[in-house]
Amino acid sequence: MFQTEIIHFLQSFANPVVTFFMSAITFMGYPLFYIPAIVVIIFGVDFKKGFVLLQLLLVTALLTDLGKNFFALPRPADVDATIMLPDKDYPNKAPFVRQGAVGFWQPLPEHVVEYYRKHPPESYGFPSGHVSTTVAFWIPLALLFPVKWLGTLALLMVFFMPFSRMYLGQHFLADVLGGMLLGGLMVFSFYRVLLQRDKLSRYLAQRSLPRSASPARLLPLVFLLGVPVVLLGLRPLVNAEGSARLLGMNLAFLLVAGQGFFENEGNWRQRAARIVLALLIFLAITLASRHLLALLFAEAAEAVQIAVHIAGSFLFLWGATYASLKLGLFQQSNSRE
Repeated sequence: MFQTEIIHFLQSFANPVVTFFMSAITFMGYPLFYIPAIVVIIFGVDFKKGFVLLQLLLVTALLTDLGKNFFALPRPADVDATIMLPDKDYPNKAPFVRQGAVGFWQPLPEHVVEYYRKHPPESYGFPSGHVSTTVAFWIPLALLFPVKWLGTLALLMVFFMPFSRMYLGQHFLADVLGGMLLGGLMVFSFYRVLLQRDKLSRYLAQRSLPRSASPARLLPLVFLLGVPVVLLGLRPLVNAEGSARLLGMNLAFLLVAGQGFFENEGNWRQRAARIVLALLIFLAITLASRHLLALLFAEAAEAVQIAVHIAGSFLFLWGATYASLKLGLFQQSNSRE
């Protein structure tokens, strides 16, 4: 499964049309796609459902990061300089030629693996983050919003994403299967915990978090705060910035939920205004955070950087929600549990 032959086979069909299609599919696995997509769902469609998707997406991405750094296995283009980089404007300059596994069940050559553990690439290959997040985003999206065209699109994305990553020379068959497994486990957990046990409908019906110290209140607190804290504790195997952003948004969600949820209704102008406002706030806070870290904390301790990312993501979700409420783009519900 770590052989390069399948990559060469897929690249034998290379032409500008195929490359454009595969690159477009791959683009839909990057943050540049997911960020506006999540913002559209949370602020333009359904706040509560969108937040569930956000949790699935971010936790899956962080667990994938954990897997990549734990296994520390190179990508196909790293072990075979004859593999093309169809979506790049530069040639493959890997230091190895045809150093994939010699058999289907065989691992990568030990000397190749050791080389890249001593000279880490920008990111490792196993498991595929594009594939794991595609499964963990699109399948739950189709389950949360059960319309036929969305279900068809979800299946097409899950089908084509693995091929796009292999065609572009970024992943072995083992990588995409590992991503499928991880994403599938996340979807299975989502189904068993929220859908099968009918907890999702109760969550969607809540007007605010329960006031008493009951399991209905404590379990969400444990998950929303405990998971990102644990992931922060696993750095550097897990991306600290991503874990910090998850914690910040979860804190903002808890604040919003404690004050009382609001209605998702609104005409298309109000929904569009909420989306644009949220995107502008996200962009402003992202740029401000980067400028702050670069200008004032060029040599900042990791704890300072983490604090900035927590604060930035908190201000984004809470600020966009608060601003929408103040501008009358969301309607605050008067009833509470």
